[in-house]
Amino acid sequence: MSISKLGRAYLSNASAFIPVIVFLLYGRFGPGEAGVRWDTAYVLSGILSIAHLFWLFNYRPGHWIAMGVDLYLMIGALLASVSTAALQVWGQELGAAHVLACVGLRDQQRGEKGNVQSGVALHPQSHEGSRGRLWHGA
Repeated sequence: MSISKLGRAYLSNASAFIPVIVFLLYGRFGPGEAGVRWDTAYVLSGILSIAHLFWLFNYRPGHWIAMGVDLYLMIGALLASVSTAALQVWGQELGAAHVLACVGLRDQQRGEKGNVQSGVALHPQSHEGSRGRLWHGA
């Protein structure tokens, strides 16, 4: 594979995750105090993810992980506009559970057909090996 094809493939796949890239970059390097910065990152990326989700449906169907991440960001944006405490529970105290639920629902259905391992995203503690240890911090 040539370098130009590899570069195009990388950018094509990265375009499926633009809202989360914006979220992480603004949350980490944006102006202001950390708490306000992350709240703003949720709102900005949540708004961006609405348009991005429509784009994914029309031009990149089947990118279920990217669609799940967009759903996660939209829920975070809604919570950021309602309550800082709710956003803190969503973003910090629940850990990766809500992200995995948003992303894993479609993968769970696909896993039953044999395309993806069933249950990895929704029930990481039930699997032995590095996946279970990774999500539980062990």
